[in-house]
Amino acid sequence: MYGTYCAGCHGSRGNDGVAADLALAEVAPTLSDTELENFIRQGIEGTNMPGFDKTLDDGQIKALITHVRTLGEQ
Repeated sequence: MYGTYCAGCHGSRGNDGVAADLALAEVAPTLSDTELENFIRQGIEGTNMPGFDKTLDDGQIKALITHVRTLGEQ
């Protein structure tokens, strides 16, 4: 799922794309699950981050959050 919806901008490991580096210790770990969920659902205004609220269900969003949390560990 990450490969389908996120890797195109964030890169396959979260740190080799054109969008925010999700593998940085300063990014994902500093955000709560609720904050990450809101970014995924609603997007981020003024950026190229789209919202996926109509595309992904609750379980898929939770799975993405879990995956994003592992990116800095790779």
